[in-house]
Amino acid sequence: MIDSLEDAGIQEVLEKVPIFYSNDSVDEVLKQFKQRGFSFALVHLEKGWVCIYSNNLAGVPLMRQLRDADLKPSPTISKNISLSSLLKKLQEAKRQTLIVMDEKKLPGIVRYEKVIEYLLEKTKKAYEYSQQVSAIFKGSPIPIIVVDKDARVVEISRAVEQEIGIYPEKVIGKVVGEVLRCSHRLDDPRGCGFSPFCQKCELQKSILKTLKIGRPQFNKEVTIPIKIKTDTEVSERVFLINTTPIKKEEEGAVILTLQDITKRKKAEKEEKLLSKIYHLLARRKPGQNMIRLSFEALKEHIPLVLATLFTWESGDKLIKRKLLWKVKEFDVSPILGEIFGKKKVDYIPLEMPPAKELSKQKQVLLIPDLRSGPYNWCKIGAKYNLRSVIFYPLIYREDFKVFLMLASSKVRAFTKEHLKLLDKMKPVFAATIESGYLWNKLKNLNANLEKRIKQRTFELQILYELSKKIGYTLSYNELFQLILRYLHRIVDYDVAASFLNIGKEYEFFIKKVRPLTSKVKLEIKKEIINAFCQLSDIPVEEEHLNIKTFKAKNYNPRAPSIKNLASSFTVPL
Repeated sequence: MIDSLEDAGIQEVLEKVPIFYSNDSVDEVLKQFKQRGFSFALVHLEKGWVCIYSNNLAGVPLMRQLRDADLKPSPTISKNISLSSLLKKLQEAKRQTLIVMDEKKLPGIVRYEKVIEYLLEKTKKAYEYSQQVSAIFKGSPIPIIVVDKDARVVEISRAVEQEIGIYPEKVIGKVVGEVLRCSHRLDDPRGCGFSPFCQKCELQKSILKTLKIGRPQFNKEVTIPIKIKTDTEVSERVFLINTTPIKKEEEGAVILTLQDITKRKKAEKEEKLLSKIYHLLARRKPGQNMIRLSFEALKEHIPLVLATLFTWESGDKLIKRKLLWKVKEFDVSPILGEIFGKKKVDYIPLEMPPAKELSKQKQVLLIPDLRSGPYNWCKIGAKYNLRSVIFYPLIYREDFKVFLMLASSKVRAFTKEHLKLLDKMKPVFAATIESGYLWNKLKNLNANLEKRIKQRTFELQILYELSKKIGYTLSYNELFQLILRYLHRIVDYDVAASFLNIGKEYEFFIKKVRPLTSKVKLEIKKEIINAFCQLSDIPVEEEHLNIKTFKAKNYNPRAPSIKNLASSFTVPL
């Protein structure tokens, strides 16, 4: 296809022709025309080259030579002339034929009808080509927009209509940012191209640069905040753009292609998030701190202000709050204070909705707007700028259930994409919680085992020391005093007493850490005698009772006297 007649040469219309000489006869030339089917030929005469046709020789005697046929020389042109100049020359010379010369050589001729035929053929091909290009343009699956030097839309493909939901008749002549519904077009009354954001817009910069340098720009990522549907919601969309310069009605224009890669970029961000969380959880010991770090990472993708883990074990009437994470600027204590009457809450009654529902069936519970939520606490949360909440099950077993509660200050903050992201994160969250749960159980078992071992070791040590002492004891009196001496190492007491019956004698020992009143001494005496009588069915004669009182090593005479027995126990030996 010829882009311009000025750029096209005459090679395509140049024709080779037979040549006759000046001494050839007219009869011989006409025979050659008839036998070989020549339409025209060239003759070289002293006065120049002449293009002859059969009708040029009509009426000329057959025996006459061509030099005597009174033929007029044809005008000549250079081989390097443009097609546009050639047409002008043909019009000026009023000739149907021009002879082409190249440094006195004869490449051929150009005829007016041949030039017209060539141009008609090229015009036909150009039209067919334009129709093909138009069909490709309109049917391209990739959105294509043609913009002029002012970034105003000249033409759009059908893919743009389907992708963005616009119609050509409504957008032709508008600036490209208005066509794409960029939210910043509303920042300035003059529209797209005048807001502070527009000065940094990569789309605008790519179009202007392409027009300026006249070279394409490839594979540039551009993020555009788009207002869709009712023009109230803003969603960021990422496009991969290419810009190519063209001429449109003798002025500069740009073909702009847009490939929406928003989903791909979101998927890449999700993969990075999951990788980051896996990395965090793999490098740390099980515990709540890992979950907190995961929430910090999750906040980059979901507009969170608050996150909580709730656990419930079979048989419990309370749901435990195991973890509370929030952004620094959000204060949860007023909400808890108004709902529960205190600023810190570790347990929630099972009867409080939606706790009971969540404990009975596995489901995702989404409250998109707390202001119209179904529970009483919803309006309290909304009062303190909580707008949407989601309860998401992480572990759901008969004996053990874990739910994740996420809250946002935005209405309808949680989308289907967020739920899909939580589905992907659920296995790693659940595994982390399970490992933390088992880790705590193991720590408690270890602590209990260690405590029991220490207690048993201590008991054995006391028994060992006591057995050594008993080996040298010759009387029951010494034995009971020895027992009382070691008893304080096992039991923390204020007063200890022992009762010993040998024959008709009764030995009664009292060991005190603090001063005793007479009343308390009588209470102790009465309690031990009653216990002895119940055990042995032997009545105690008080005249045979020998009471001995002595002080413990840690006796404190300044301590308040014991006036009443708060608690006591007796052990038969």
